[in-house]
Amino acid sequence: SPIYVSPAFSRFGYPIEQWTSDPEMWIKVIHPEDREWVFNATVQSTETGSEVDYEYRIFDAGGRLHWVRDRGCLIRNENGNIVCREGVIIDITEQKLAQEELRLGEERFRNIFDNASDIIYVHDLEGNYLSINKAGERIFGYSTDEALKLNMAQVAAPDQLKFVREQLQKKLNGDQKQTSYEVDCIRKDGTRITLEVNSSVIYKNGQPIAIQGIARDITERKRVEAAIRENEEKYRDLFENANDLTYTHDLNGNFTSINRAGEMITGYSREEAVRLNISEVVA
Repeated sequence: SPIYVSPAFSRFGYPIEQWTSDPEMWIKVIHPEDREWVFNATVQSTETGSEVDYEYRIFDAGGRLHWVRDRGCLIRNENGNIVCREGVIIDITEQKLAQEELRLGEERFRNIFDNASDIIYVHDLEGNYLSINKAGERIFGYSTDEALKLNMAQVAAPDQLKFVREQLQKKLNGDQKQTSYEVDCIRKDGTRITLEVNSSVIYKNGQPIAIQGIARDITERKRVEAAIRENEEKYRDLFENANDLTYTHDLNGNFTSINRAGEMITGYSREEAVRLNISEVVA
């Protein structure tokens, strides 16, 4: 049993005298999951003469859980015999709660980082990658270890590297806090992809230290857009060069387009025709 405890122990709600008079006091207050290892560590300390410094949980008189840090050493008499143990117990509950909140926040961020469908990355001011998520691995084809050995010059398509560096410089010069642009990059297998990139500067003590960004693979979207443009061009060629009158009108019969053959056959210019209704042309 303790010989002396300081008045600060009253914060746990038990009468001070109970700490020194009740030999079962420590068994009562220490969390059941911590009790065995705490007592074993204390016994080992007594046998070896080593100091202790550990953290464990205790319950106060109201049943509330506290985290404490226990630091102690053995006191010996002039003959070297152990006479008692001296220690300091500090309530670190708030610190532990803050650490747990930080851990949960980091875990939430890690889940978002790892499970995002877009690439999330950080690189230093020289373009060396410091972190990249699983989407980056999947889209580029590099493992994390491989990616973290790369520089942006090895990822950006050679013909677009100057443009990428210009975007970086805009942020570092303070011209723009954030840049948004499209850029072609080269995957590990050599294929070319197009990314839509949004990036900004990370500051520490007011100084830029790195670049963080999100990049979306828009390769398929660009392919579809190109195919649509190509089809539109083909349609436009067929429309314009057809020998027959070809036109479009809305549901009210107002002309919206007419081809060259239509101009020749009707005698109306295109500008005139789109101001007409079909009822004014068809007998």
